[in-house]
Amino acid sequence: MKGIYKYKVLKEQKLIIAFHKNIVTIKELKLVRALIMNDKDVDPSFKILIDLRSAKFDITIEEMSNYGKWLSKNTELKQSSPKIILTNTPNQVVYSTIFSRTMGINEFGYSVYSSLYDSLVFLQIDKKDFKIVKEQLERIIED
Repeated sequence: MKGIYKYKVLKEQKLIIAFHKNIVTIKELKLVRALIMNDKDVDPSFKILIDLRSAKFDITIEEMSNYGKWLSKNTELKQSSPKIILTNTPNQVVYSTIFSRTMGINEFGYSVYSSLYDSLVFLQIDKKDFKIVKEQLERIIED
């Protein structure tokens, strides 16, 4: 199955939602990250929620390491704003944890969560906006 990669910028919430489905490859991760970085509505201080709950990885450890190096050189989204990787399978947790902790990119501030609610709390999204974020994520998934 071909990978599906989408994102949405929620300017009021200062949040970028990225959604990945099916097979995740480094090529597509770089592509969606480049689209986000070039989006005129994106501010480098925005928080990021990456939903991988519908994804399967086709990525080696070496590719992950190279992706981390690529991010270091090619992104402005490495300020102190938090970034969440949302997972729900052990495989996703392993890849996400390796990515977030051992690839030399700790300056990006990635954390791994399996609950949308806990993710939004960690990202310090205003509770009044939880419903908006959840609805926007559901729209991304359904489209």
